[in-house]
Amino acid sequence: MAFIMEYALKREKMRFLRSKEVEHKVGLSRVSVWRLEAAGDFPPRRKITPKTVGWVEHEVDAWMEDRERVGRKEVLKNEKT
Repeated sequence: MAFIMEYALKREKMRFLRSKEVEHKVGLSRVSVWRLEAAGDFPPRRKITPKTVGWVEHEVDAWMEDRERVGRKEVLKNEKT
């Protein structure tokens, strides 16, 4: 029952993001988003009209939340390489 309520809430607040909004929101280029999407590592775009696509905002938000947090030591380690 909780799943149904959560789904209903998400559907009620569903909003499409266009390409520029997605780029700005996730901080990646259009090509990077496309590559991640092609690899199955980013939410799929949806057809809004025959010539328009967009991404469901709560799916993009969930993808962002799933990104692994990076600790300070890991950042410093990556800067050295």
